[in-house]
Amino acid sequence: MTKELMKDLRVAIEEVLNERKITFDAMKVKVTLGGGSYGTSNGTFKIEIADIVNGVVKSKEAQTLEAYSLMLGLPKDIVGTKFKFGSEEFTVEGMKPRGEKILIKKLANGKIYLTRLPMLKLALGIKDTDEAAERRAELAFESKS
Repeated sequence: MTKELMKDLRVAIEEVLNERKITFDAMKVKVTLGGGSYGTSNGTFKIEIADIVNGVVKSKEAQTLEAYSLMLGLPKDIVGTKFKFGSEEFTVEGMKPRGEKILIKKLANGKIYLTRLPMLKLALGIKDTDEAAERRAELAFESKS
C-alpha cells in the first residue's frame, strides 16, 4: 500500500459518496470520509455518519456540547449559534471533551478552529454563574482523584 494509492482511493470513495448524496439527504444523514492510515499491505479510512436534525448535522462533537452545555453555563441550543470574534464571524460546532475545547467554524472559509470555553463565553457575552463554575470545579477535582 502506498500513499499515492491511498490518495487515489480517497478520491474514488469521495466520488461515490457525492453520487449518493441525494440518498443520504433523504435518509437525513451526512456521511463524511475522515482520516486514513496505511501499512505495507493494508489501509483504513474513518467514515463518520451523523444525523441531520432540523437541517443541522449532529456530529458527535455537537452532541457532546449539547450534553454538557448547561453544566458549562452555556445555553442548551448553543450548537449553530453565530457570533463575531473581532471582525470575523463564526458558528459554534461542538466540543471535544478533553480540556473543554470548543469547535468553532469560521464562516468566511468554513475552516474549523478550537477555542477554550472562557474565550467563547467572552465572545458571546456570557458571564459565569456561580453554580456552573462550582460544577466545573467539582468535575475537575473528581477527574484528578
